Amino acid sequence: MDFATVVHSYGGPVLFVWAWLQGEAAVIVGGSLAAQGYWPWWAVWLVGVVPATVGHQLCAAPLASRPLRFFRYNLGTGLAWALVFTWVGYAFGVAATAAFGRVAHYGTWVLASSVAVGLAIHLPLQRWGRRLT
Repeated sequence: MDFATVVHSYGGPVLFVWAWLQGEAAVIVGGSLAAQGYWPWWAVWLVGVVPATVGHQLCAAPLASRPLRFFRYNLGTGLAWALVFTWVGYAFGVAATAAFGRVAHYGTWVLASSVAVGLAIHLPLQRWGRRLT
């Protein structure tokens, strides 16, 4: 299975649950995937609104005495919140696609350099940590 098939098959439910649990990160990643053509941006926006609104409705039980008024404000802020973070992800996706498209042929070198820098930082810190104990 390629990535596009996985996203189209399971992406919606995964995005919904992730948005329920995490919030902004899920909607930003969804917006980024929308920028790459996996979903329309409005679908990510709507999938992000539902868990945000329902979650706040369930968690705000004391405000349930005025359910209709709270629900209107909750839905309005949920729509705005999801739109902002969908567009942040979308803008990031466009920028990342452009940047990575230019350096994609250097991928092996970037990965090898990242590992080398990580080891160059980790090994001395590990030695210094042993001396301190």
